[in-house]
Amino acid sequence: MADSIIQPSATYSLMGEGPDMATEMHAFCPDDLMSFLGYLDANILDDAECALIEGVNIDDDAQLETLMRGWMRKNFTECDERNRAAMIEILRQSQHWSERQLAPVFSRITLPSGQMIIDVPRFMSALRSEFLSVLREDGE
Repeated sequence: MADSIIQPSATYSLMGEGPDMATEMHAFCPDDLMSFLGYLDANILDDAECALIEGVNIDDDAQLETLMRGWMRKNFTECDERNRAAMIEILRQSQHWSERQLAPVFSRITLPSGQMIIDVPRFMSALRSEFLSVLREDGE
């Protein structure tokens, strides 16, 4: 599953190929958030993966945080270094995207629980909080 979200061919089109890939990032777009959202989409996950997270209520702050810290982080860490760097850069750039720009991406997501991600700013805040704040703590 880890390599199914950002394929190597997509990564090369999104990032530079030099050794300092963090400084060679290209501009991303809201659709690129699927690198994260795909880990929640029942249309992408297999049945076993859906079963693991179908009971999560994303409207509950504690459950949303657990989803980010557990499921999302686990899948993220299974990606290779280049994909993780691209995903983090997508989150950084997403801070400049409006809710209007993000809404069409989120509307395509089918959560295993049947819920919709209605409060996009809240969800993005939780996602950024988990991944961008951890990087700051690690000194990256």
